[in-house]
Amino acid sequence: MRLRGVAAALTPFLACGSLAATAASAATPPPKQITFLSHGVVSSHNTVSKPHGKPKGWVVIIHGGGWQLVGRKVMASENSTVRYVTSLGWAADNIDYRKAEHSLPDVLATYDALRHRVGAATPICLLGHSAGGNLALLAAELRPSVACVISGAGPTDLVHLADQHAYDPKGLLHAIVSPLWTFLTYVVPSFGTNVSVLRQWSPIAHAGRLDARVLLGSSTHDPLVPQHQMAELRHAMKADDASGTVKTVLLAGADTPKGRSPNFPHASITKPALARWQRDERRLLRSVASAA
Repeated sequence: MRLRGVAAALTPFLACGSLAATAASAATPPPKQITFLSHGVVSSHNTVSKPHGKPKGWVVIIHGGGWQLVGRKVMASENSTVRYVTSLGWAADNIDYRKAEHSLPDVLATYDALRHRVGAATPICLLGHSAGGNLALLAAELRPSVACVISGAGPTDLVHLADQHAYDPKGLLHAIVSPLWTFLTYVVPSFGTNVSVLRQWSPIAHAGRLDARVLLGSSTHDPLVPQHQMAELRHAMKADDASGTVKTVLLAGADTPKGRSPNFPHASITKPALARWQRDERRLLRSVASAA
């Protein structure tokens, strides 16, 4: 089966280095030169939802999709997240962004516009899933005023992703879905294979800049992003004397019922694990609100 066909067939799993670079570079264009200083755009797709009463703060919700899947349909995958956030008394800004190297500048532009609107005293947190988690962490590293980051299965190290191992599913997807597949299908088309560029898009390379409170979660059944990438970011933050705090949570995986989407990025988790994750999210948001 062609790689492009595999990507199309497995899109639902994502909406929710030292590479073997010689093989990849033969099939890809020259590496892109990416700068975080390029002009960002605030998407007209962005949707604001507010709770009853005065919000405790704002949560910017950043959808996943491998830095390639964008638009209203992908944003809709976060509708339940919006309802959850507003039920906790926070305003939610469910945002969209352009593909690939334009993604982070667009997230930053959206954050800057919101910060300008609500003022310096209002807490703003970033919540992202999969590639959205990666973008949330990168944005927080560049914006010290971010109060907290919640990342569900966000890749933290694109440089070494292709050489790492994750959960090995059995059945039809065995030997197809893997960190290498993620790298070739989404990272390479988005950012190329140049190591210096991949380092720019790896939160672990700039861990010392994280001033926010950070919550990182991963399913034990995640076949796409290695769970130890979360722990490695935590270690890097401590080694680089980051002023922010970080908690990593490894969540017990579960099989996804046929015909249904996973209840966590890339792979389902058990009901007790989901309850634990939401409890940690609530604690983090409460701590931010109480400190404001």
